[in-house]
Amino acid sequence: QRAFHGIANQMKSHDARIGTLRGMRATAEAGYSNGGYIPLGYRSVDAVRIGNKMKKRLEIDPVEAEIVRLAFKLAIEGDAGSGPLGIKKIAEELNRRGFRSRSGNVFGTGTVHEILTREAYAGARAWNVRRKDGAFNPDDQLIHVPIPPIIDRVNYDCVQELLQSREPTR
Repeated sequence: QRAFHGIANQMKSHDARIGTLRGMRATAEAGYSNGGYIPLGYRSVDAVRIGNKMKKRLEIDPVEAEIVRLAFKLAIEGDAGSGPLGIKKIAEELNRRGFRSRSGNVFGTGTVHEILTREAYAGARAWNVRRKDGAFNPDDQLIHVPIPPIIDRVNYDCVQELLQSREPTR
């Protein structure tokens, strides 16, 4: 009897997992946020109530978005005719100007790199990026939830090319 209860509980757990993933996939396909880390420059706002659930969307946070725009501008143009800046110099410039991350910390190279490479800033936030075991899902399993862009696609692609051209392993 104990073994039977164990098997039944295992089946219920599996069914709950499948149902949860199905619901989260439907939420992403409908263009709503499933939660998780909200990128700098955005905030989560109530969008619509479906049943007893409040669905959320990301909208641009005007104050934080200026930090993101400045980071991309420094990567493309630099500051006062300096030419394009690298990640370390961008972090130094953001800190020099008194900007801080959402948690109040100074900007480091990792945070600036994350800002410059996060595709969400060009208007598409990927969902279902990783599997349960932590490995990356193939591109055909990703769902790109549209969100308001902070940076236009041309500037985003330009920064990606600049970063790749400066990569030390190349």
